[in-house]
Amino acid sequence: MEHDPRQGGTIRGLMPRIMDEVPGVVGMKQSPGDLKFISDLVAETSKDNLVLTAASALLCPAFALAVDGAISALTTAVPGVCVSLWNAIPHDLLPACVKYAQHRQGLRLYPPRAPMRPLDAGRNEAIDAALRLLSV
Repeated sequence: MEHDPRQGGTIRGLMPRIMDEVPGVVGMKQSPGDLKFISDLVAETSKDNLVLTAASALLCPAFALAVDGAISALTTAVPGVCVSLWNAIPHDLLPACVKYAQHRQGLRLYPPRAPMRPLDAGRNEAIDAALRLLSV
């Protein structure tokens, strides 16, 4: 069994069980920065549970793996912006939305690869509104 001291001594396979069996525990934050762990945890928990990530350097891939949110240094620095972007960027369109957000900050806009569709004007405006909170 794996042990990670940053997990407060918890054992990896115990996390989904704790969320299912301990009253009042509805989610867990993982901190080790292990994408396999995040992927397994998302797959093993029920849709009633929350999986949160904490490794700032891995926020984008963790969101792509469908975590429910994040508690990290970067997200606590500008929580309002993060919540606005979280609400504007759905998981199923994450790569296209990230490309658009990067474009609004000066990078060239590349279309998403098929089968992902380009964003519509409403989604672009939602992202623009979130980015305006940063004066970007």
